[in-house]
Amino acid sequence: MTDISQDDLRAAVEAGRISEAQAASLIALAQARSGARSGLRDAEEPFELFRGFNEVFVVVGLCVLLGGWLALALGAFSVDDEPLLAVFSTILSVAVLFVLSHYFIKRRRMVGPALLLTVSVVVSGLLLSSSVIYIWNDMEDPLGQRDLLLLFGIGLAVSGIHWWQFRVPIALGAIALLLYGFAVAILSPGWDVLNDPGGLFLLTGRSYVGVLTLLFGIGTFAMAMRFDLKDRFRVTRNTANAFWLHTVAATFIVSTIAVSLMQSGGWVAYGLLALFLVFMATVAIVVDRRSFIMAGIGYVIALSFTLFSDDGAPYFVLLLGIVLTLLGAKWADLRRGLMGLLPLGALADKLPPTKDML
Repeated sequence: MTDISQDDLRAAVEAGRISEAQAASLIALAQARSGARSGLRDAEEPFELFRGFNEVFVVVGLCVLLGGWLALALGAFSVDDEPLLAVFSTILSVAVLFVLSHYFIKRRRMVGPALLLTVSVVVSGLLLSSSVIYIWNDMEDPLGQRDLLLLFGIGLAVSGIHWWQFRVPIALGAIALLLYGFAVAILSPGWDVLNDPGGLFLLTGRSYVGVLTLLFGIGTFAMAMRFDLKDRFRVTRNTANAFWLHTVAATFIVSTIAVSLMQSGGWVAYGLLALFLVFMATVAIVVDRRSFIMAGIGYVIALSFTLFSDDGAPYFVLLLGIVLTLLGAKWADLRRGLMGLLPLGALADKLPPTKDML
C-alpha cells in the first residue's frame, strides 16, 4: 500500500477532494501515531527548508555549480569590446536556471533546491537588468530613473514568469520587494537611495519615501492575510505564500515606524515606540505569525542602549532574551488567552484555531 504524504493531502485540499479541517486532522493523527507532536496547528508556524539530507547535498552541488557559472557570467561585464556578451551570458543564466527549476521543482518537488533556484533566478534577473543598463549607460553616470525602472522592471518580469511557472512561495516576497523598488523609482525619480538609505524608513524625510514604504508594508500585510484567511488550518501552499509576504510586510511596517520615532528622539517618541512594538507583538500573536516580533527585536535592543546606560543595557537585553524564550515556549497558551480576551468577533473563526476552538 502506498503511503500518503502531506503533499498528497495538500494536493487533495487544493483539488477540492477534502476540506482543510479534514486534512489538518489527518496530519495531526499521523504525527500522533508516529510519536511526533500532535498539536501542530496550535503550537507551530509551518516552515520547511529541507525534506532530507539529499536535498542538502543537492543544494551544495547547486551552490558550487551556480558559483562557478556566476564567476563566468560576471567576467563578461569586464569585456569592454563585447558589451552584448554580458546580455547573452545573463540570458543564458536565466534559461539554465529555468531548466534546473523544471527538474528540481516540478519533477522532484524539492524544497531546498526550490528556494535556492528561485533566489538565483531573482538575482539573475537583476544581473540581466544591469547588463542592459551596462550597454545603455556604460555604468559610469549615476543611475537615473530610466535605469532604475529597467533594473526593477526586468527583474520583476523574470521573477513573475518564474512564479507563474513554478509557484515557489519565496518568489512572492521577492516580487513584493521588486514592486516596491519599481514604485520608488516612479514616485521619487530624484532621490538617491545610495546617498540616503535611511530615507527609505523615515516618514519625515524630504522625499517622503518612508510614507510609501509604510503604505506598501500595510498593503503587503493585507495581501498576506488574504492568503492566511484562505488556509485557516495551514495545510496548503497558501500558508507559505503568506509567510514570505508577512516577512516583507513586517520589515517595512516596523522599520518605518521605529526609525522615524527613534530619529525624533525624546521620551515621548521612545514611549510611543514601546507601545507600537507591544501592539505589533499583539498582532503577531493573534494572527499567529512571528515575523513581526522578529522584525522588532533589533529596535528593542537599540532602544535599550538609548534609554539605559552601557552598564544597564546588557541586563535589559538579558531580560529580553528570557521573555522571547518564554514567549516561544508558551506561544500557544498566550495566544489562546489573547483570543479569548480580544473582541475579534467573526474574524476569530477565520484565524488559525487554538485547541479550544477545534
